[in-house]
Amino acid sequence: VLLLLQSSENHLGTGYEIVRTATVKDNKMSYIIYSENENAFTTLFSCEGGDIIAVEQLCDYVQDCPFADDEEECENYFCCNDNCTETTRKTDICNGIFDCTTKDDECSANCRGHVIFRIIESTTYRLCACVFGMISVSLSVLSIKHFIGSVNRDMSLSRLSNDILIALISIGDLAVGCYLLLIFSVDQHYGDNYCKERQNWLCSGTCSFIGLISTFGNQLSLQSMTMLSVFRLVSLRTMLVFTEVTRNIRIGLGLMVLCLLTSSFIIAAIPLAPAFEDYFVNGLYIENNSILTDNTDKDKLNSLFVKLYNLTDDLSFEEWEEFLSKIFYQSVEKMGFYGNDGVCLFKYFVRKEDSQSGFSVFVLSLNLILLSIITVSYALIYVHSNKTSRNSGMDPADKTRVSIKRLQRKITLIIITDCSTWVPFVIIAWLHYNYVVDATRLYEFSSIFLIPINSVLNPIILNTEMLVDARRKLENFFKKTSRGVFSSSSHISHVKSTSDVSNKDSSQIRISMTKMRSLD
Repeated sequence: VLLLLQSSENHLGTGYEIVRTATVKDNKMSYIIYSENENAFTTLFSCEGGDIIAVEQLCDYVQDCPFADDEEECENYFCCNDNCTETTRKTDICNGIFDCTTKDDECSANCRGHVIFRIIESTTYRLCACVFGMISVSLSVLSIKHFIGSVNRDMSLSRLSNDILIALISIGDLAVGCYLLLIFSVDQHYGDNYCKERQNWLCSGTCSFIGLISTFGNQLSLQSMTMLSVFRLVSLRTMLVFTEVTRNIRIGLGLMVLCLLTSSFIIAAIPLAPAFEDYFVNGLYIENNSILTDNTDKDKLNSLFVKLYNLTDDLSFEEWEEFLSKIFYQSVEKMGFYGNDGVCLFKYFVRKEDSQSGFSVFVLSLNLILLSIITVSYALIYVHSNKTSRNSGMDPADKTRVSIKRLQRKITLIIITDCSTWVPFVIIAWLHYNYVVDATRLYEFSSIFLIPINSVLNPIILNTEMLVDARRKLENFFKKTSRGVFSSSSHISHVKSTSDVSNKDSSQIRISMTKMRSLD
């Protein structure tokens, strides 16, 4: 001990006096000394080889001793692997930023509840995504099939335009239903391993494609719904109901369909265009890289490499990708617009400083305008139908009066479902934009509950006649099945009674179908 003290005194220099000694981990010697120059006591640590450092430099994640013994066996370290060949600070685990190349600092069991482990974390949400997706896809396919089977040359302009727009709405709802089923399938594929695969998924082309499907479906459904409401309003005030469909009218309707499909696709595809990637790309990522383990935007890239490599601070993402691939010898992935969250939804929730804020605000404003047109149009239709019913003096039990009431209920449901989808969305997005709330964790809820409301309910509200027809076919199917099963003579009377009841129900269904046709 005396030899160690004498050796260490040589490293302390002049002006220091050893007051007493103390031991730290593994009996390494530290010294509490008195500094004549600073008139204060200081605690020092003796490295292997005799170098002296301050005790505050122990376990600070910086090697100060020649043999790194100041950073050995530190309790504030987190081992990234079983051999502890890679470590990070314990204060840096479960903070949403990957510090270990193995990603165990964020994907260990201790981090559950602090970081995202699955694309759809709630079991209830996963079940709803599957059920809503199947309902939307099934009803939309039935609606499209019904449209194809009902088109004929004798249809009026009002009926043809109505059926075409309902078919377009169904195509949009079908796209949203497919989106829900795809997200559910991807969630089942990754499971709890999603935490480690999260960056790869967000940067993947599959995520961008799913986001494109969702946005295209939502826009097509909303724009077609707007056009349908306008057509129905115009039909009440003009003679569209009796207008013959000429060749020029068919061309006009075809152009309308093309415009709706094109505008919806452009809104969905613009964020994926290479020409706009500096505007829409969220950042860059390199797999198993200790520096770029998480999504890295331009500001972080500038702070890391501009001064070090004497670069300009206005490099494009394409130039950054080329530069990083050269210095790291690894492929660089781009996290696109739809890779903002695991559900790959349109980036509705933006801040003022986000480069995509202008585009997101434009799309939300457009949707709000379309919603206003739908609401006003159907409100006018409601008032007109109510006025017509009151002025005609019809009996409350009259078929036409009943049909008008049914139309009013349908209009009310349409307005409620549209408002329940987009009004909360716009409000939440506005609050997030102005820093009132942080809505980034609401993408999962929005993608499964808010947005699919229309996609699930639209086919039911708009296609009552189709559902009645489907019910009739289903009843006929069960009637034929029951006849095949109970064909013995002992059950003839029972079959006859069942047939009579079915015929009675079918007669009622035909009456209901006639009423529903009058609504269109």
